[in-house]
Amino acid sequence: MKRPRATSPPSISTPTKPPLSPPATPILKQKLHRTGAPKWFPLKLSHTELTLPLTFPTGQTFRWKQTGPIQYSGSIGPHLVSLRQRSGDDTVSYCVHCSTSPKSVELALLDFLNAEISLAELWSDFSKKILVLES
Repeated sequence: MKRPRATSPPSISTPTKPPLSPPATPILKQKLHRTGAPKWFPLKLSHTELTLPLTFPTGQTFRWKQTGPIQYSGSIGPHLVSLRQRSGDDTVSYCVHCSTSPKSVELALLDFLNAEISLAELWSDFSKKILVLES
């Protein structure tokens, strides 16, 4: 009885068919809401609570990019947003570029920025404690 011959691996010169590519899959299953012209909404945070040029380049916002003189863009969960602070304007505004739920963007931004903690109150408390320590 003869043993079957072992098949040799295909040589480099042997033409082979390219592998079949998997079927295209949608990136998101949810419908995205896109805005035409950018609409800016006030974020209800004053300049004393958030100063974008001081916070975003130095804070833990590595994936946010500066997209204007005092404007930063990034994502918060499924939301693509921009924040801006115009010179002379005391408020921070936001613009929703792409979101699966535009109504939840403001809540997500306020949570991301820890808006429930008042920076002005923290500074006031720190100032009082420093005066006590210096006395």
